[in-house]
This record gives sequence, structure tokens and C-alpha cells, in this order.
Amino acid sequence: MSSYTQVPLGEICKVNPRAKETGCRDDTVVSFVPMATVDGQAGEIAVYAERPFAEVDKGYTSFENGDILFAKITPCMENGKVALAQNLSNGIGRGSTEFYVLRPGERVLGEYIYHFVRQPQFREEAKKNFTGTAGQQRVPKSFVQNAPVPLPPLAEQRRIVGILNRAARIERLRRQVQERLQEFVPALFVKMFGDPATNPMGWPDQKLGDVCLKTEQYNPGKQPTKEFKYVDISGVDNISKRINTFRSVLGAEAPSRARKRIRASDVLVSSVRPNLNAAAIVPDYLDSGIASTGFCVLRANQKILDPIYLFSQVCSTHFIDTMVSKARGVNYPAVSDKDIKDILIPLPPLHIQNRFADIVEAMQATVAHIELGGLTAASLSTSLMSCLLTGDV
Repeated sequence: MSSYTQVPLGEICKVNPRAKETGCRDDTVVSFVPMATVDGQAGEIAVYAERPFAEVDKGYTSFENGDILFAKITPCMENGKVALAQNLSNGIGRGSTEFYVLRPGERVLGEYIYHFVRQPQFREEAKKNFTGTAGQQRVPKSFVQNAPVPLPPLAEQRRIVGILNRAARIERLRRQVQERLQEFVPALFVKMFGDPATNPMGWPDQKLGDVCLKTEQYNPGKQPTKEFKYVDISGVDNISKRINTFRSVLGAEAPSRARKRIRASDVLVSSVRPNLNAAAIVPDYLDSGIASTGFCVLRANQKILDPIYLFSQVCSTHFIDTMVSKARGVNYPAVSDKDIKDILIPLPPLHIQNRFADIVEAMQATVAHIELGGLTAASLSTSLMSCLLTGDV
């Protein structure tokens, strides 16, 4: 039970206040914020565009420094597109009409409201009140105006905001470390082996098919009651290059496109456009699983080819461009397994490949440790935010 007085949000903030008379000339530069420039994960405006005042004065949402922008349309609202307007050019902002603008009054700090409406609990409640048709659902203004907000004294608000701002900075630093680590592998690859397009180190070229082992097809008729783990293109996260989702199916019920047996350390490469840059290494928990025929399964001959080196090769721009050039078909262009296995890759000595793989695995362990810590920190931050903002502390 909150120890703070609950007041309607519309009582302490103006919701979509009218634009003030600015006296701006038509060529005065102002900040322009489309929905796409709000980073939902960070809760901030990633890029401030600048436009002449006359170009954006009509037909857009107006706001000023200190206002909170809250996305009202799905899926932007669920994705956390909330931001505090700061450092606007000439103090003037214009942006998407899909934002609600919250202008705090004298009884509340803008940052306090910003943290409050960013809470998952608040956004979940807002989603329950959506109106409109599928794909065009929006949070009604009445919900925002009437949403109850715990209102501690200003001094307590400042204390809460200080704690939450520090937690947000820690989370932001964690994301930056992860991004830098993810950029590290391609840079290390080029440093150790050179650009595959030019092969400046003169490594001998080999066809993929000559350095990979034969893989098995999956026959559901042999073991109709055995459960298999099934991976298709939708299961590959193309940002992290990992298999993030899969389904468990019985052999007799396996999807008709599931015809390829996979083993741990196999490299899966999407052979169907527009997903030709989707690739992943099969983790241990998917050993003996099955994969969609939309993948080419590459199994490195580990006497001459390291799977992590192979994976980095197929993720290179040169390899992807080569696959694109080989794609055939109109509606769903695809590359045959044979064409993929005919692609040439430079083959350095195995001990150099292994050294590269050792560094990558150490980096991946660091990333996994950071991600685990990040999940814990995010959970603690959410709990802390809920407690602080409701007064249950």
C-alpha cells in the first residue's frame, strides 16, 4: 500500500498543452523528433533533427524543454518510447502526432513523471485501456489524465529521481560495453585474417564443400514418437547472431520443411532472401535437433577448419554479397546448398584459426556474464523503481 497521496496525472501535468506563441521567424532552427528517433530501450531521444520553424510548425505535436514525450500508439508504447525533452534548439520542439506531451506543474518534477510513465506496470495498464482497431490502437487521453500517481513531497521526489538516474546510468554503461564487445569480433577477424574479399595475407582459397563434412537428412518416419528440437529462420536473432528460440516437436509432427539434422558447432546459414545474412552456430543444447530447409548446414572438418572461424567467414560482407549474387527466383530468391558450398574462403593454418576462436570464446563468456548481470540489474532496477514510486519503502 502506497504511503503517498495518489493524484490524477492530469492534475499535476498538462496533457498536450497548447503551443505557446514563440515569435519565431520562419527560418528559426527548432528540434524535430519523429517517433523513430526515440530509443525505447534507453528512454531517450537518440537523435535530434533540426528543421526550419516554418516547415514543422503546423501538423506536428509541439513541446518544450522539460516536457515528457509518451508514445500513445502500439507497438511504440509497449516498446517504451518515452523521453524527456532536453537541449532543444532555441527551446522549441516539434514531433510525431503519436506522442502525448506531459508538462509538469509546480507540484511535481519532470524527471519523476518521466520515470513513473516508463514503468512496465504503467505501460501494461495503459495497454489494457487501448482503443481503436488492430495495428492502430492507442492509449486514450482520458487514461493518461486520470492515471493515479503517488505524489511525495518535492524533496522526496528529488531523492527518488537521483537514485533512479544512477540506476539508469549503470544500465546505459552496461549496454555500451555489450555493443563494444559485439563490434570486437569482426574487427579482430579482419586484423588476424584480412578482408576475405581481397585476402591480403595470401591464404590458400578452398571451396566450403571441400572443408566441411557431409551432413545427414532427417527422416521422421524412423522415430515417429521421438521429440526433436526444431529451428527455423525466425529463431535466429540476426543482431546477436544466436539461436534464441526453437520449438520442440514429435518426429511424426515435424514441419514438412524440417529435413536437416544439426549437431553442436554446426554453422547454419540462411539460404532464402531476404534473410541471407542470418547465421548462427548450433549450441550444445540443440545437438541432434532438426532445422528448416531454409538453412544450409555447414559442418566444419575440425582437422582443418575451426567452426568459429567458419562462422565469422559466413558473416562477412564478402560472403553475404557472394550469396546474394547467386540467389535465384522471383518471389523468394534462394541459394542452393551446392552454390553455397562452392563459395571460396581463405584457409589460414588451423592453429591461427584456433587462436582466434579462443579469443572469441573468452569474449563471449564476458558478454554472457555481462548479460546475466544486466538481467539481474534490470530486474532490481524495476523493483526499485516500483517501490520508490509507490512509496512502498
